[in-house]
Amino acid sequence: MPEQFRENEAVHDGSPRVTRGRAQWLGYGIFFVLLASCAYLFYLGGYRRLLVDESASFAVELTMRIIDANRDARLLVVGNSTVAEGFRASTYNDLAPEARALNLGIGSAHFYLYEKIVALSLQRGMQPRAVLLMLTPESLSLRPGYDTLLNDLTLLKTELGVEDYARLWRHSPSFPAFMESSSRLALRPALYSADLKDLLTHMVPRVRKIIVTQNWLKTAGEQPEALETDHAFAVCDAGPLRELQQTIAAERALLSNKQSVSTRLADLEGVWAGYAPRVHQPLAVNGFETERLVRLLEFLAARVPRVYVVQAPYFDPDFDAYTSEYRAALAQTLMAVIAQSPGVTLLPEFPADCSMFFDTVHLNHTGGDQFTTYLYEQMEGPVAVPQH
Repeated sequence: MPEQFRENEAVHDGSPRVTRGRAQWLGYGIFFVLLASCAYLFYLGGYRRLLVDESASFAVELTMRIIDANRDARLLVVGNSTVAEGFRASTYNDLAPEARALNLGIGSAHFYLYEKIVALSLQRGMQPRAVLLMLTPESLSLRPGYDTLLNDLTLLKTELGVEDYARLWRHSPSFPAFMESSSRLALRPALYSADLKDLLTHMVPRVRKIIVTQNWLKTAGEQPEALETDHAFAVCDAGPLRELQQTIAAERALLSNKQSVSTRLADLEGVWAGYAPRVHQPLAVNGFETERLVRLLEFLAARVPRVYVVQAPYFDPDFDAYTSEYRAALAQTLMAVIAQSPGVTLLPEFPADCSMFFDTVHLNHTGGDQFTTYLYEQMEGPVAVPQH
């Protein structure tokens, strides 16, 4: 064999080039595996299997389980934590078993999430006769430093899809805002940053939590009434709200002397946690937030026979959280919005007092029962009083 052919043969059969070619194919394989894993986890819902109860999207996935297990429900109650704590489906269903209600309240949720949850309910085969939307006083105001749309996307990240681009457009005040929000939807792993950090930094305990959480979720939606909280504390027992810091300090001093544990201190701190962020907040009815509410009501009324709106009850006797001017502007705006929304009914405000709350915005067990009965009477008629 001529010498030059031997050299070519040596080049083709030698290990450097062959090894380099195999390394390239291995690199391509790893890249496509990572790409497929990313698509499965973050775009096709695979990350749902890695959620724990501390995950931001846990409440959304629990709500999906509740919807899937209770598709015969006829009333969907939508809102944030004031619904989750304040509407007692067990009470409502005792009054109207033929018009079964589902509590779909999710903490810190806002308009985008409300619309998406109802849309997902309908996609899963539910045929509700009515939707009750509960609005907190902050609903129509912008809040400095807090992006309600980004928060909703973070909560909903495990349920987002391509159809959300159109929904984002309706919920964005401008084209730049839409581009910013849609980039979060396109680059979805960024919405998982906090969850991924916890997963990677606490791998072993996180895996244990995943196993426990996923096993619990398998049957968690079958009896949603069993998930209702049972707060008994009444905010009346906290004393004057403006003196709450001094009350807490006195309780801590008393406990330090006794070196004991008190549930009262935890209750007082819970009241402060709800009260402090709301004091003297700069609230003002915002035009675009009002427009978002109009669009949300149009969406609901086009898909459900009856839509009700009610203001969430709150305890603010000193007008420190919600000024009289803001309350009046909010009430006037809501009446104007409802007036131009066919098929939507605004229910009167619930007359609540301090005995019904465990903090300034969340109803306790007693208050939740009374509020739910009130809502039933407003929507269905007076409750019959048993004759003895």
